[in-house]
Amino acid sequence: MRILVVGSMNMDIVTNVQRHPLPGETIHGRRTAFYSGGKGANQAVAAVRAGAAVFMAGALGHDFFGQEIRRLLSEDGIDLSYVRTKEETTGTALITIDESGENNIILSPGANGAYAPDDLADLAFASFDAVLLQNEIPWDVNARVLEICASLPTRVYYNPAPAHPIEKKYL
Repeated sequence: MRILVVGSMNMDIVTNVQRHPLPGETIHGRRTAFYSGGKGANQAVAAVRAGAAVFMAGALGHDFFGQEIRRLLSEDGIDLSYVRTKEETTGTALITIDESGENNIILSPGANGAYAPDDLADLAFASFDAVLLQNEIPWDVNARVLEICASLPTRVYYNPAPAHPIEKKYL
């Protein structure tokens, strides 16, 4: 099965804390780790590990995080031919997790937010068995993918997270 994921790629910066800080407060973290993430990258990794041939389309920055995400996704066997490099930082998620497991997340879209419908021009959607989408890239990109695939036998699987209003015609 050939799967195209059109979506986000982020560097998740995760810090464990005893408790979350109050506004204006500085606290000490216990441990910080870096993980390749983003809903799109996570879909791609899950699909390739399930045995599919996976192609990723999206955007990364010129920075170290973009290079590291490229390395990690390539090591998983994901084809990155359709990943664009933008003059933005790579998307990041700043995550704190307290002792009870509760988290706070700040998502900065970076290059994900610069991915545009024009970036889809060289994608032959009919050559894929399935396309996976989610809402961590601009809606107009998702809308364009849905419009293109509506007349194709290619199945589209859409994770509407993070949630925002969607016109009924796209459902």
